[in-house]
Amino acid sequence: MFFYIPFYYLFRTRLVGKSAKFAWIFTYIIPTYVVYFYMMNAGFMLYFLLLLATFSAYELGYIYNDAELVKKENNPTLRLSQQEHVFYEKNKKFIYSIRLLWVVISNVMVFCLYKEYFIFILLNSLSILLVYVVYNSIRNEFNIILYSLLLILKYFGVYVFMLGDLGFLFVSWLLYPLCNTLDFATKARFFTSHYLKIDNFDKFRVQYYIFLVMLIYILGYFDSLPYSEFFNVLALYFLVYRTLLYLFVVKKFR
Repeated sequence: MFFYIPFYYLFRTRLVGKSAKFAWIFTYIIPTYVVYFYMMNAGFMLYFLLLLATFSAYELGYIYNDAELVKKENNPTLRLSQQEHVFYEKNKKFIYSIRLLWVVISNVMVFCLYKEYFIFILLNSLSILLVYVVYNSIRNEFNIILYSLLLILKYFGVYVFMLGDLGFLFVSWLLYPLCNTLDFATKARFFTSHYLKIDNFDKFRVQYYIFLVMLIYILGYFDSLPYSEFFNVLALYFLVYRTLLYLFVVKKFR
């Protein structure tokens, strides 16, 4: 059933274990709800529909990645069992049809209930699908850029389309996607791994957010950044979270 039900595939293949689910709440649900509350604040139902539209599209990319791309890779990450692969092969057309139907349903519900936000959520859903098609069709350094773009769409895409502000786009990228993209770029299959040498990524994240908080504060002080107070709240949030996580890891393995 996890091939068909929204969020089920995410929890089944990406958020394995309590710690991963716990981290998802703090690195995705809380910060994205803060953004939503600041930008829209139209009730919990719209936030849920936004999540549904986003992950209905995103999980399509996950499924194709896990079930199709593994056939082409020499050393793939296997997230599906042999039985699950057999089930996928027998039902793949139905699986993708149902998944696309969820994208349609979520966007239709937004159109019916929150028409003023429909176009932005639709554009985000379509952009995720389009970027994932390209991302899953190539295997080279360009994947790093596409990975970063997917993160922007997953976290802030709706608001980027809504505001059409390049400054908002850039700082949104700094808030979370860039830091995670640097981690992604250290994978051995990328040429960038020869140049990006980060021994302790937990410590690096703390340093990264200290620098980002200072940068946002300085830009805000000189009125060079729109939504500076909002961005500073999110940057401080990630700094506190990463610092506490780093201290926990240090204490655990000391």
